[in-house]
Amino acid sequence: MTELLVGRISTVDYDAGTACVAYPDRDNAVSPPIPFLSAEYHMPEVGQMVFVLDGGGRKLIIGRAWSAENRPAASGKGVFRKDFDATTGRAILQYDAGTGTLQLLAPLLQIEETGSGSSSSIGSLLQRILSLEGRMSAAEGRLSGHDTELEQHDRRITGLGG
Repeated sequence: MTELLVGRISTVDYDAGTACVAYPDRDNAVSPPIPFLSAEYHMPEVGQMVFVLDGGGRKLIIGRAWSAENRPAASGKGVFRKDFDATTGRAILQYDAGTGTLQLLAPLLQIEETGSGSSSSIGSLLQRILSLEGRMSAAEGRLSGHDTELEQHDRRITGLGG
């Protein structure tokens, strides 16, 4: 018989990709390490609520639960959002199909070429683009400060300089 359990993360083994879960409805009994059903590495915080699938003694953590204490930061038809940090809004990828807007937000954005091992921050890439262009005048665009901003005609790119 398969059962759906609800518990809270007790401990996390980051290297093994497992966690122990405490079950409030079972006198806070703590499970042995349980693997996650996941296609990505994003471990929950201790204390977060999760769903556990118990298939006759074989358990699998199938995900975190939306609740009063864990609400989506963005919602709506056609909205996809991925928070990469425990602090909501600190590092996100969000797409809104209604507007066609893709937003990438992080304290520092870095692009790395596979194979070459070289990397650059968005700000330094924008500076290199402007130095190569050499044609942009103050009327056409600007690159400024720590918060890097590039504007040209109807396009605008912003990010933290590096």
